[in-house]
Amino acid sequence: SPDAIPNNGQFNITMIRKIGVWGILSNLAGLYSGKYVKDHRVSSTVGKKIEISSQRNIPGEADGEKLGQADYKIEILPLSLKVVCGGELSW
Repeated sequence: SPDAIPNNGQFNITMIRKIGVWGILSNLAGLYSGKYVKDHRVSSTVGKKIEISSQRNIPGEADGEKLGQADYKIEILPLSLKVVCGGELSW
């Protein structure tokens, strides 16, 4: 999400509806510039909690890690990630 702020305590959620191969190809360059969010099949929102459910179990992935197949309830845990930046520990 091009407008994400890593320390504001909120998720930036980007949803891409059925886009097809041609839609993916036409938006490929926009992945790096953030312009893909202007496509009419893409919508974005922010929130502190996310619930994802479906009539069928859906495969999930977070930052490259497989989560299995289920419904998901995800929430922000403020100040719970320690980050080392420039030799200093940040919260």
